[in-house]
Amino acid sequence: MIMGIGAAVVSAVALVGLLLEVPFDEWIRIAPALVSVGVLGIVLFVLPSLTVSDNHITVRNVLRTIEVPWSAIRTVDTKYSLVLDTPDGKFSAWAAPSPGRQAAFVTRTAEVERAAAAGLQSPRPGDLESTTSGAPAMMIRRTLDDFIEAGTLGAPEPVHIRRHTVTTVVLIALGVAVVASALL
Repeated sequence: MIMGIGAAVVSAVALVGLLLEVPFDEWIRIAPALVSVGVLGIVLFVLPSLTVSDNHITVRNVLRTIEVPWSAIRTVDTKYSLVLDTPDGKFSAWAAPSPGRQAAFVTRTAEVERAAAAGLQSPRPGDLESTTSGAPAMMIRRTLDDFIEAGTLGAPEPVHIRRHTVTTVVLIALGVAVVASALL
């Protein structure tokens, strides 16, 4: 999140600074690229989220939001990011990426033992509770197990997907503006 806000702030400061320093016709050519940096920072690093509620899990990614009912979840994976496997497909959460290679080197034995005690046969670094994918994955797995034990899941409900039309249009428009300004 800090990277996204930082990109937006740096691009805004650069836009204002360049407006004061360079001729307007040059600024017009540079502005789309700077605006794109700020918008991409917000879209990629600030907007994605993962929300767990009593009824469903909401995965807000860059171009769509997916509402996954508890009854639709078959498995939870954390190989590259948190992924919810459902009868309607696999849905990855941009907000919960697995840690990098270095996490495997700094992983504490106690964390691996806790993950194994939670039922994971050979936990990956992304399964550990101290990681951005492991903490929500553990919570989802525990809650799902509680629903199964209580017998309250029922038949799988459909997954609901909402496309982010405005975000998509803005990203396409910025891409076109960057290309057009480069050709001027």
